[in-house]
Amino acid sequence: MKYDSWIIKSKFPKDPINSILRDRKKSGFVLDPSYKDISNPQSINDLLKAKGILLEAISKGEKIGIFMDYDADGVCAGAVLYKALKYLGTECDCYTPQRDEGYGLTKNAIDIFAKKGVKLIVTVDCGIKNIDEVDYARKLGVKVIVTDHHLVGDKIPKAQAVVHPTLNSSKGSFGGYSGAGVAFQLARALLDDRGCSKWFLDLVSISTIADIVPLVADNRIIVKYGFLVLNKTRNMGLKFLIKEAGLGGGNIGSYEVGYILAPRLNAAGRVAKPQDSFKLLISEDKSEAKNLAKKLNKYNLVRQKQLSDSTEKALEIVTKEKLFLKNIIIIKGDWNEGVIGLISGRITSEYHKPSIVLTELDGKLKGSARSISSIDITEMIGRFDNLLLSFGGHKQAAGLSLKKENFNKFKKLIEDDSIKLDKKIFKRELIIDVLVDIEDVDISFAKKIGKLSPFGMGNPQPVIGLSRVLIEKMKLVGKGNNHMSLFICSKSKSCKAILFDYNHEVFEIEEGREYDIAFKVMIDRWNGGEKINLHIIDAKKSK
Repeated sequence: MKYDSWIIKSKFPKDPINSILRDRKKSGFVLDPSYKDISNPQSINDLLKAKGILLEAISKGEKIGIFMDYDADGVCAGAVLYKALKYLGTECDCYTPQRDEGYGLTKNAIDIFAKKGVKLIVTVDCGIKNIDEVDYARKLGVKVIVTDHHLVGDKIPKAQAVVHPTLNSSKGSFGGYSGAGVAFQLARALLDDRGCSKWFLDLVSISTIADIVPLVADNRIIVKYGFLVLNKTRNMGLKFLIKEAGLGGGNIGSYEVGYILAPRLNAAGRVAKPQDSFKLLISEDKSEAKNLAKKLNKYNLVRQKQLSDSTEKALEIVTKEKLFLKNIIIIKGDWNEGVIGLISGRITSEYHKPSIVLTELDGKLKGSARSISSIDITEMIGRFDNLLLSFGGHKQAAGLSLKKENFNKFKKLIEDDSIKLDKKIFKRELIIDVLVDIEDVDISFAKKIGKLSPFGMGNPQPVIGLSRVLIEKMKLVGKGNNHMSLFICSKSKSCKAILFDYNHEVFEIEEGREYDIAFKVMIDRWNGGEKINLHIIDAKKSK
């Protein structure tokens, strides 16, 4: 049994799907939202002000620069704004930083823009913490518009406009956008919500899934309609990336974006040049787009190998030094900076505890942190900002840098601080939406669940429970024989199932015994046929 406890919301209701739907509507879930329901862009702080500044710059023929973050959200946000401004007849200078330049707007980038004659810089998916850098730009006579969605600090940059969805949350605006979501709202305003802005939704939906923002309210609308656009995209770079990734057939959804497309866009920023991802997304040249898509595919293979090797070493350190006994797991090692966030995510997933993974770069330590839902890791790290060179992020993910000589003090203070945490929050609870009879689980049931999509944070794919079912025909599958294929049976019916990353010590499943099963229901499509497949999340012996 992987989880410490199961919480079952509903047991054997007459209509399982309606039971799930009623529960989600309590949190504001809307089954079939209209695109017209998306918030007015002007509800976002300073957005109309930013629109006016940009249109004035365009009318005066001033050179505009776009500075973006190096991840999938950042390059999608940069591409959205670039395309909107290009539609208005303006070519922009764009700067996609290397990961080793650090997070956020830099003085070096400002100098480069200034030397090119740029009079207005627009940041996308970053900038809210760049107080000194914005001041530096102003001294050079360069105006700055900040568009961002990350956590706001104690101070706000003195930019010409700060477009941020949480700065005026008291006005009732939606505050959960990705960086590209904020850029999209600005693009809508710039284009006076012309129909062409909808064609940016493929990029915005990718960023929304990749950055793991809640799929509620506007984000649900963005992803729902964004997937429609993505599956018939006009974006040449995305067309080739989809082809290189072996996708197609109009079935691209949350899984395909989160585990196949977004990692390829992120791979360039992790192991090579993030500019390649941005260039792919704005390319209108068939040959260039094809070559860039192939590059990203290769980068992703390199990233996968680096991550596999580094994660194995990191987990060895955690086990050997028994760091899993602490309330926060902190390790440092000689890892590629581009994969430390992924390593941290794996450690947090494995031990259900917040983690910080650091590596040395240019004489200082760069770190990435991940957390469980009940702990705000950015707020936790921020308590010791006097020891840091920089930090920022979200509730469950953060980045930081510090001098090497400050590491031991920082580690001790944050570990001591974590001792105060209630041990109960480290217990793994599995929320099961509904307990059903195996006879209820069929293709029709799976398709009805599919209508609740898109799934992601804030709207997870429903977890279904079965009680007292028999396990039969167990067989290890996969390249490394690390997955378990099996059948779940009752007297009248059997269903094919799979348990990914099978660990006998965790699950202790045996053939011919009865178990209670928690799973997600999937549809396997092959050669025009459809078969149901259950992805097992947890199992325990029936009482």
